[in-house]
Amino acid sequence: RERNIEVEVPQVARAGKSTPPLRPLIVSVAADGHLELDGTKVSAGELTSRLAAARTPLTEPTVVIHGDASCPFQNVANALGACREAGVSELGITVRIASAGATAR
Repeated sequence: RERNIEVEVPQVARAGKSTPPLRPLIVSVAADGHLELDGTKVSAGELTSRLAAARTPLTEPTVVIHGDASCPFQNVANALGACREAGVSELGITVRIASAGATAR
């Protein structure tokens, strides 16, 4: 439910340059544990360095981790660790909701 609320927006003397939002960086964790960053196979060390390089004083990349349902969670945890080591703070994990009637594992 939406409501309209009247708000007085603060004004600034001069607006700085705005940067458009960046698309999220996608880290995929395969069933065998290998990692990909935006479709390119990388090691955990390469993932950390590339994510760290994506950070600038004006931009904080958003990272979304896609873990294969059949991979051990430790592989996803390793990807999370690489993100943390790179200083990434905007992080998400995607999951696929099982359809009704499906058997959970």
